Amino acid sequence: MNLLLDTHTLLWSLFEPERLSPMARGLIGDTRNEITVSYASFWEITVKVAKGKLKVPVSSVEPILRESRDLGFRFLGFRDEHLETLESLPIFSDHKDPFDRILVAQAIVEELPILTIDAKIPRYTVQTIWK
Repeated sequence: MNLLLDTHTLLWSLFEPERLSPMARGLIGDTRNEITVSYASFWEITVKVAKGKLKVPVSSVEPILRESRDLGFRFLGFRDEHLETLESLPIFSDHKDPFDRILVAQAIVEELPILTIDAKIPRYTVQTIWK
């Protein structure tokens, strides 16, 4: 199975694996699965740490990038199709998070389910997994 990690799922898998659901932990740990992380997640981490809205146990994003590579996670950049799909996503008044929105667009284009606990993401036309 191929999966796209939401930012919190990436961070929990690296620093707080006990916060992952048993299913999420199993899917991430299964070497038959291809685990994808968007550069949007690294961007989100960098922005939120700089603003003081996120605490991580490392001093920069570099160790997070390195550990993600070491674990064999595939990195997903931005393509034209991602931005075109982003433009077409509905805007919900209670969910305007730009990082979530680009992850959703990427998941739709790449046909990847998102591994997330975020209850707002399934409102878009994208598959999510957590239990």
